[in-house]
Amino acid sequence: MRYSRVSLAVDFPVPLLYEGRTPLLPYPAAHETASEAVADEMEGGRGTLLRAGLASVGALM
Repeated sequence: MRYSRVSLAVDFPVPLLYEGRTPLLPYPAAHETASEAVADEMEGGRGTLLRAGLASVGALM
């Protein structure tokens, strides 16, 4: 008999447990992520793909 393994890991933001603490990894806003500066750092058209993904979920207006 052969067994296969599947990873079901999901990343999602977790609210801070302690008031007044800053997050270790601050998440940028959608408009900051879709900026030209971020797109210029990406290669192979990934900036365009990122913008399309953000637009498809209504994050860019």
